[in-house]
Amino acid sequence: LFHYAVNVGKLSPSSTGDLHIARAEEILNREAGWKALASTTDFGAIAAAAGEEEEEGKGDEERKMMKLVFEIFVNRVCDYVGSYYVALGGEVDALVFAGGIGEQSALLRARVTAQLGCLGFGVDEGENNKQGSADVVWAISAKGSRHKTLVCATDEQFEIARICAEEKDI
Repeated sequence: LFHYAVNVGKLSPSSTGDLHIARAEEILNREAGWKALASTTDFGAIAAAAGEEEEEGKGDEERKMMKLVFEIFVNRVCDYVGSYYVALGGEVDALVFAGGIGEQSALLRARVTAQLGCLGFGVDEGENNKQGSADVVWAISAKGSRHKTLVCATDEQFEIARICAEEKDI
């Protein structure tokens, strides 16, 4: 079943006529998304909940929502990777996980590559579960994978500071 709707998820003047821009920014930046669904923006907590095994009678609603948020995120990542994969005609060198979430969450990397396995990505469980590396970039590809899967250590705050220090107009 396919349903097409116009302007879904977009703000309209009729629904936001009395909404001050500062309040709209507060809602969109601090109260929506993961926070609205899982009561947190802490991806570490969300991933931890997603990795927990279900226990009989332990149906904590918040944990279920965190698992849902995790699965939505995995699905979104796979949607983007799949779209780029097709746009590139399958000519892909590697899938690279970076930044706080990609670098720190072995579970995320495992779930994403499992879902993208049909495209030739895979991770070696032992390499994927290693905590960090002395290298800036390290391979976690499974043997026989068509494409490489890499983790790249990043320091986003340092990079932003470096760019700001080099930019003369700031």
